[in-house]
Amino acid sequence: MHLSLSIIKSAIAANNAEYRMRAVIALFMGIATSLLVYITLIGIFFITMVTGPWLLYASVLFGFFFLLGLFQARKSDYDPLSGIAPPSELENKSARYSRVFLGVGISPRHAVLGIITMVFHGPMCIVRSIGLFRSLLSRSPRLAVEAADLFDQLQSASELPLPEPLSPPAKLLCTLGLAKVRPPVRGRPGALTLSQKAISRLVASA
Repeated sequence: MHLSLSIIKSAIAANNAEYRMRAVIALFMGIATSLLVYITLIGIFFITMVTGPWLLYASVLFGFFFLLGLFQARKSDYDPLSGIAPPSELENKSARYSRVFLGVGISPRHAVLGIITMVFHGPMCIVRSIGLFRSLLSRSPRLAVEAADLFDQLQSASELPLPEPLSPPAKLLCTLGLAKVRPPVRGRPGALTLSQKAISRLVASA
């Protein structure tokens, strides 16, 4: 039990450390991208509006797109460029000519789509960061002990009948990659078995 509990606790700590790092990076990228878009909007309105509440207009426009990005980012499969057709032959020719004369290929339609992607990138990163923080595994001592007990049973029996639905300890072991589900095949009942990762950890700790 002590060895199993130690393996599970270290796996939980490693998993949470990885998710926490990814969440911090996503949050940083989201804030940095959003600030870049906001500063760009301020610059555009400042240059184009000699008088008037240019800061207010820039802030309102940024707030609108930021909230829209947060709303769209709630959809896990959302892609700002989904459904966009590839460049037409005319657009390809225009890009080739502009590359010859200007040194860079320009496709107005895809340039606008690139700007939209940039605007939505900040909110999407922030929502992803929140999701990663919420995905941190529970460090409940009771759950860890129950998972360690199940882990010991798997070591003794090699496989256990697949519970329906999976119990929290079984879910934890599967999430950590220490156990895997063998689905029912040709009348053979499903089972919960040790993963190769678990076997390697046990051999290394022996």
